[in-house]
Amino acid sequence: MDADERMFREKTIRALQSHITELDAMEKAVRKAAREHTEIPNLKEIVKELGDATAELRSVNNFYEDETVPHDMWNVVGHTLTALTDCNSALVLYLATNTG
Repeated sequence: MDADERMFREKTIRALQSHITELDAMEKAVRKAAREHTEIPNLKEIVKELGDATAELRSVNNFYEDETVPHDMWNVVGHTLTALTDCNSALVLYLATNTG
């Protein structure tokens, strides 16, 4: 592994782990709002975080376009996809339980 790949991996794994933490917290807040029939706190921030995490995943795809993705990167990509799915599911739940 060359220095550029090592730097990319370290930076990207840290960024994705940060997105996972944010998305997990946001999912909990949305589920709470759905349960309590209250407004979703910081909806614009949630949408931005969903987009930012997706863009980071796109950068992984672009970087490893014709190469094998290393195991540690695959792990964090999988966790990020799970966090994105969970947050989106919470938004769907909110819409299902809080619209006319």
